[in-house]
This record gives sequence, C-alpha cells and structure tokens, in this order.
Amino acid sequence: MRRNPRTMCPKQMLEIGTRSNGLNAKCQKRPGFNYFWSFSAKSRSSLARGEAKKNVPASSALSSPMGKILAKFRPRSEGTAAASLFPFQALPYLCKLRIFSFLETIDKGVAAQVCREWNTLVRCPSLWSNIDLAAFTLHSKWCLQRIHHCDRDCYKAYCERMNKFHRFLTAIGPALRSFRFAYDIGDGQDGWLEWVESFLTASQCRDLESAYLNWKETPAKPFWVDGDRWSSEDYNELMHRHRHRQRQFVKFLEFFSRRAPNVSKLVMPFDWSAKTVQLLMNLRNLETLVLEKYFVFQALDQSLLDRLVRSLPLLRHLVIEVWTPSGSGLLFYVIRSSTLQYVDISQSRGFFFREVDLPNVRVFKAGRHPWSGPLVMSDSLRIPCIHQVLADGARNLRQINEHVLRADWRENIYDELNLILKAMCSCHQHKRGWML
Repeated sequence: MRRNPRTMCPKQMLEIGTRSNGLNAKCQKRPGFNYFWSFSAKSRSSLARGEAKKNVPASSALSSPMGKILAKFRPRSEGTAAASLFPFQALPYLCKLRIFSFLETIDKGVAAQVCREWNTLVRCPSLWSNIDLAAFTLHSKWCLQRIHHCDRDCYKAYCERMNKFHRFLTAIGPALRSFRFAYDIGDGQDGWLEWVESFLTASQCRDLESAYLNWKETPAKPFWVDGDRWSSEDYNELMHRHRHRQRQFVKFLEFFSRRAPNVSKLVMPFDWSAKTVQLLMNLRNLETLVLEKYFVFQALDQSLLDRLVRSLPLLRHLVIEVWTPSGSGLLFYVIRSSTLQYVDISQSRGFFFREVDLPNVRVFKAGRHPWSGPLVMSDSLRIPCIHQVLADGARNLRQINEHVLRADWRENIYDELNLILKAMCSCHQHKRGWML
C-alpha cells in the first residue's frame, strides 16, 4: 500500500539541508541550482526564526511546477552530477560558431569582451557575413542611461566608435553576403567614403548578394542650426555639395561594381545619369533593384530606362522612385520586359506609363501624390488610364497595390477595383479636380 507523505518539522528540514551541503559543493557553478539553493536557504532561515509554525509536507515543494523543474538541477550522487554537466566550452567548434551566428552586430561586440575564447570565436570571418552599419545609433547605451544635452561631442564619440569597429572588421576580412550602410559620401570632413571603400577592399565580396547603399545622407549625424539666416551663398554651397556628392557616387559605383559583381539585390538612391546607368548594367545578376530618388525634379530619359531594363536578364523586382520635372510638359514612359514579375512606382511623382509590355508581371503598385512642382492644369494634359495600359500590356497581372484582381478585371471595372483606380490613377475618368 502507498503511504501518505510524511511531514517534517522545521528542525528536521534544517538537518537535511546541513547533510546535503557536501553533496552540492560541486554544483556551485550551476546558476539554476544556485538559485534553487539560495531560495531554499531563505526558506530555512525563515523557518528557524519561527515565522512558519505549521508543518510543511516535504512533497509539496516538489509537487509544484517550479519544484519539478529545479529538482532536475539537484544531483542524486557525484557520478550523476558530473554526467549532467555539459558546459558551453565542451561544444564542438562549429556548434559554437552556429550559436554565435544568431547574435546581432552589437551583441557580438559585447560577447567578444566576455573571455579570451569568446573573443577568438567572434573574430571568425564567417560570423561577419551580414554587416549592417546603419544599426549603430548616435548614442551609446552609456549615453542613454544618463540625462545629457546632445551636442557635437556625441557625434564625435559616434565617429570614434565607428572607426574602432572599422579597424576590427578590416583586421578580420569578413566574407560578406549582405552589406548595409547610410553615410554621406560627399562629406570629406568625416571621410565616410574612404571608410567604406577600405572596408570593402579588405572584405571578400565575391559572394555578396544583398546591398543597401544609402550614400546621400548620414542619419546618425544631427542637424545643428548655426544661424537663422539664409543667403544665396548658402544655396550655392548646397548645390555644390549636391554635385560633388553625385560625382563621388559615380566613382563609388564603379568601385562597387568591380568588388561585388555577383550582387543580386541592390537598394540605393540613383541619379539616372548615363554613366551610372552604364555601370549598373554591368551587374547582370541583379534580381531585385530598388532605385530611390536622389534629388527633387530629376530628369529621366526614356532611352536610359530602356537600356537598363533590357541589359538585366535576371531582373524580377523593380522599384523606381523618381520625381520628374514638367518644364516642357509631362513625359509618358514605356517599359518592356519579359522577366519582370513585380513593378512598384508608388513613390514616384510625375512618372506615368503610356504603354507597358510586361507579360510575366504579377504585382503592380502605383500611387497618386500631391504635385509639388510647377502649377499644371489637369485639363491641359491627357494622362493615360492606368487600367487600360495594364489591361493591354500585363495579361497575367494578379494584384494592383494590395487588391487581388478578379478574373474579369480587364473587361469589367467592378466597384472595388473602381475605388482602387480612383486612389491611384490620374486620368480624367478617375481623378476629380482642376489641378494635377
């Protein structure tokens, strides 16, 4: 017959804890057991002071969910205690690298300061295949823990941290698979262009697949207003920096296309000059291309668009953001591609298609934004209807913006599709108002 659990008085519980001190001497390094033992010590001390006068069943602690979990950390003998220990140091080298690969960039730097072994593991080039320099914020954790006024010293400390990280990565020589940065390459004082080029030179870029190159600005750099006046000299200085940054981008894109010829995904601001289009045509393994706007009212020649799309045989996803000028009237564009499956022009302004030949496109996204250029009367323009353009040239289209099309969308403009067209199309049928 099964006996009822025997109860123990506080004195007996203290005697059991004294006898088990020697048994658990070898488990001092186990954090789960230390927590369990410190919790037990507090309970014994409270019982000794007479705070608990009732008898507590011995099985009640082990019957609780926490007690069942923590009981696994308590060895029954010295042999089982040694067998249950499996420290991180006993793992194979490749398993350790696999665990460290799940850490973010900043967390790897923290792990490198734990011990000498971890520092050696963190310096393995395979752990630095994904570099995201834009993840570093202006303020460090030490700055966020105290209240202070942000000044130029904060940005100076940020530049020092990034220089140290640059020296660390250059010494490792990582094998890159993805790379992301956000620096103003035209800022000669900070020297970000030399920083990025030296890093890519020291890295292995043949297997680089994804790149996000924000070369027009440094988001971590605060904007300080030195004065409240604006003059023509400031405007001339702004335009000089704009042109200088654009010339630096041409040189950088030529350097990047040589270092990473096999990149398949590229996101960057683009100036749509003949030279940069020619350099972009050399990246023939591109499958996803996102070209953001660089400057307001940026001219786009139809021949450049044709050359770019025609020269990329593997291109599947194309995202274009461009604000075209209207000094001599709006231009309507044509796009032809047998490989494109996804086209997004939703962030563009003044960019309209009059004809498309996209037999394999599945998703098309467009948008209508308030015109911020010269005043243009909508009555003086004959903007093609986007529904008619897509019905004629995108036979396999399945989705417009976030709306999944019905099978008869080409012949029948149903109510839900009509609402989508009123929000995105600028033709006379779907847009109301006298101004574009």
